[in-house]
Amino acid sequence: MDMSTSYQADVCEHRPWAAITFDEFHIIQLVNKVVDEVRCQEVKRAPERRYPRYIWLKDKPTWSNRQIAQFADLKSRNLKTHHAFRIQETLREIFHSTQSTVPAEPLLGKWYSWARRCRLEPIKAVAKTPKDHWPSFLNTFDSRLTNGHVEGVNSLIQAARPGPAATGPPGT
Repeated sequence: MDMSTSYQADVCEHRPWAAITFDEFHIIQLVNKVVDEVRCQEVKRAPERRYPRYIWLKDKPTWSNRQIAQFADLKSRNLKTHHAFRIQETLREIFHSTQSTVPAEPLLGKWYSWARRCRLEPIKAVAKTPKDHWPSFLNTFDSRLTNGHVEGVNSLIQAARPGPAATGPPGT
């Protein structure tokens, strides 16, 4: 499930025996948001450091050759955003390289320690989220469950719903 408090409360109330598993997508999405927050803060302080937003939000293996070249240039600038991005990419790598909780837990512990010690407040704050929900976070590695299909169906339903202008009577 995603990390919404309302979802968690509903599961605890109606399915108290269920082991909650947080979807990798939603965990990475949280970290993506704070990487972008660090980028926005950095650009506000130094507008000349404006650079492409999406390079920091995409999976590194999906970058085009142009994005790889842009990243090499950005990496050499010693940006705070690059530091936040490295923390994010390390978390992604833990998800992609470990197959169960046993090897994941010590790596996640090191990741958490690194994220909490960094000097980037948004990263420090988001690192608390997995720690606050450690068992559910670790369940991700054993179950590999995802709610991606449900999210996909939901997006189709949302797309099929009429917009606000189409809700009135015909001809108005």
